Amino acid sequence: MEFLKNLYRGEKLKKSNSQLIAKLKRHKPVMGTNVIALSGNSRDQLDIFPAALFYQSERILNDIRVVGFAADEEDARNLVISILRETLEETGDCNIRAYLQEKELRG
Repeated sequence: MEFLKNLYRGEKLKKSNSQLIAKLKRHKPVMGTNVIALSGNSRDQLDIFPAALFYQSERILNDIRVVGFAADEEDARNLVISILRETLEETGDCNIRAYLQEKELRG
């Protein structure tokens, strides 16, 4: 599991990024939180998963790049929209994956 340096956060999220990352890495249950990650398929750009899913399967953790955390489904959808808007404003297109990779390289 990899994490962006500057993770996005939903407006309703109460837990700190460091708390969430520590729990996910130790395979501890994380309730009431959604993980936004780069999609594992070429058809989609981002996926939203309940964080509790990662407690169930260590295999999922190996292939995921987390871009943010949100409190609930509505918060997660709003966060994805916010990331998409930022990508469009900064690049003029909607290639979220390329934008986030370039942003990470710039620091």
